[in-house]
Amino acid sequence: MYQHQRSRVRWLRYGDNNTSFLDATVIQRRQRNQLVKIRDDRGECNRGEWKELLKDLVTETELKAIETIPLSLFKRLDFMVWHFNSSVVYTVKSGYQVAFNIQRSLKKEKPEPSFKADPSVWKCIWKLKTMAKGWLPPPVGHIKANCDVAMSNEGRDAMAAVILRNSRGEVVDGAVKGFKVDSVLQGELQAIRLACATAKDQGWQSLMVESDCKQATELCVNELVPPWNCTALAEDIKEMAEERSTTLQWI
Repeated sequence: MYQHQRSRVRWLRYGDNNTSFLDATVIQRRQRNQLVKIRDDRGECNRGEWKELLKDLVTETELKAIETIPLSLFKRLDFMVWHFNSSVVYTVKSGYQVAFNIQRSLKKEKPEPSFKADPSVWKCIWKLKTMAKGWLPPPVGHIKANCDVAMSNEGRDAMAAVILRNSRGEVVDGAVKGFKVDSVLQGELQAIRLACATAKDQGWQSLMVESDCKQATELCVNELVPPWNCTALAEDIKEMAEERSTTLQWI
């Protein structure tokens, strides 16, 4: 009892401060709560059984969320995240912000647009004649990949498609892949990764990837911190891009 009371006093004293005490506490709790493998009564389960076993451990909503987490193509260590902010690190301030947002959402306030244009303005915009943006071939010796993603109305089922062409405009390869997502950004990054992986499988060293998602391309070419559920995708794309001469462009 005495030791237990002492531990509570230390927590009240040091609390959420960024100290070695907090780091040691987090590491200890992580090791205690870590889920290393899922086993049934017969031993280790295979990939086709893990979903059925998880149904007894988590809710249906949590299971659907787990399905949307993309796994890396390479061996990367897992890490804990606070997914409510871009830095993925918990702070007391971010905790209060999450609580405030939850309370505000319970009021069910109807959002209003900040700008309302007259219908005649939109008619003028749609009548404007703009130059069509045609496909441009890559330089000789390069392969260009155009990729995109399509999502279901529910937003969780998605399909990425990639088409690869040479400098003469000839289709040299293509790929299609279905997966679970929880955001459009995640789906767009899945499509870019599929393009890079297809080129890698073919052994092409000079690749140009075009995507219509500006945020996805910026995460792959800049030192921006991606959302926690897109980190594996962005890191995979960067690693494959560094292995060969790869450029990513937003169109």
